Amino acid sequence: MQFLFYLDTQTEVIAWFDWQGNLMPIKFRYLIEDEGYVRIKIDRVIEKRLDRFAGNKMFRYRCEANYSNVLYKI
Repeated sequence: MQFLFYLDTQTEVIAWFDWQGNLMPIKFRYLIEDEGYVRIKIDRVIEKRLDRFAGNKMFRYRCEANYSNVLYKI
């Protein structure tokens, strides 16, 4: 059985940059208070979107990861 889990908490991301400066998320981690950090490898990037916040450009990524039979969408 596979569960779907939407992660809506502060996460830290490890990403690769190519020589043109394009970013590709690789892994993320988040903190569970009693257990420590959970580290998860990203399986695929679903969406990459350019947003503006207070006049600053930023890219938003929607990613999917499968970890311990749980499907994460961040």
